[in-house]
Amino acid sequence: WQLSRKYPFAFLAGLLTALTPDLFLHANYVMSEVPTIFFVLLCCVLLLKGFETMSSRWILLTVLIGSFTVLIRTESLLFLVLAVLFLLVHAWKQSAIREQSRSLKKLFDAMKAPVKRVGLSIALAALPLVAWSAHNYQQHGFFGLSNYAAAVFYDGWIYDGEASHIPVTDQSSP
Repeated sequence: WQLSRKYPFAFLAGLLTALTPDLFLHANYVMSEVPTIFFVLLCCVLLLKGFETMSSRWILLTVLIGSFTVLIRTESLLFLVLAVLFLLVHAWKQSAIREQSRSLKKLFDAMKAPVKRVGLSIALAALPLVAWSAHNYQQHGFFGLSNYAAAVFYDGWIYDGEASHIPVTDQSSP
């Protein structure tokens, strides 16, 4: 609704997302997919509001909700990284528009404040992720959100391969 300002369109898009038949096939739909979809969409709404205002409040809310989404499903880490990159690119673009001069020094000076806001927000959003990683280290002996490296990016491919009984992973390999 923030892009088109058409509330019926937003309602229809949300209804279609909630009633997608493919999502009902997953056994963990109610406890994993629905909260993930909700928080990703909430993060997108906050990200668009952050683009409009570039205020610290909206930027901080965006990355904190993104961080919480990562705690629900580690696959959302890629979404959080992309949101932060989009915020940084938008800050650079806004600074370049304001500074019409050809001087790089003036451009970098104009970028300091937005980059500091985004950087502070990133540091605050990283705290829950680092705390959970430390918890995993203390309780399970590994530091990170998951004990299977690369599952964040290859989870669907590995799951589909293993579900079809194709030996795509070797758990005994180093």
